[in-house]
Amino acid sequence: MPADQGDGFLTEDNDRLPWLEPAEPIEEIEAVPLQKVLALVVLGLVLLGLIVGGGWWLKSRSSGGGAADGEVATIAAPAGAYKIAANSAEAKKYDVDGKAFQGEGDAVYSATEGGNATGRIDASKAPEMPMTDIVKDKPAAPKPAASPKTGEPAKAPAPEPAGPTLSGARVQIGAYNSKAIADEAWKRLGKRFPDLGGANHAIEPVTVGGKTLYRLRIGAGDKTGASAICGRLRVAGENCWVVP
Repeated sequence: MPADQGDGFLTEDNDRLPWLEPAEPIEEIEAVPLQKVLALVVLGLVLLGLIVGGGWWLKSRSSGGGAADGEVATIAAPAGAYKIAANSAEAKKYDVDGKAFQGEGDAVYSATEGGNATGRIDASKAPEMPMTDIVKDKPAAPKPAASPKTGEPAKAPAPEPAGPTLSGARVQIGAYNSKAIADEAWKRLGKRFPDLGGANHAIEPVTVGGKTLYRLRIGAGDKTGASAICGRLRVAGENCWVVP
């Protein structure tokens, strides 16, 4: 039997079975030295410590620092009383220009504490504005009273007119419960504003809600003059409004 024949099988070089081929050599993996592993671990711990320490340092610096033992420092209360009476001897230490505390004795504080504020508006400080289109008062001629007819009951006399009728724009000062009160208001206004003494004014009765009121008005001629008069009165503290 030839040498290349065995066990009844004919084999050639190009017909070799793969499991009969010699195996390739396995490359051995080089082991990492233990010293290198320890160096990497130490380096990582150092970096972690730097990160943690830097964060703690930044936090301490932003919060103003803390106690060395980690405890929060307690802020001590100032010595002495927290509140002191304004009329006490201790308050005199803070005396400035005769006032124990800033603002003490001011009119605003006195009014809030129930005191009587004595402030008044100085009418002399009001801006001078000339009156325009002032019409002098002209008394109305009285009508002769009609004699009652014989046999008929006498009728009650008609009420006297409240005053002259105004034309154009007017300034209304107010509405009063009686003509006497309206006359008194006009006298008071004339004393306070002498230049209004010669102005044409009227006291007109009006019924509101079943009640008779008496309106005090000043003739101004036109709306511009009425606005000027009313503006001057308001600066001096009087109430008024323009009636077209």
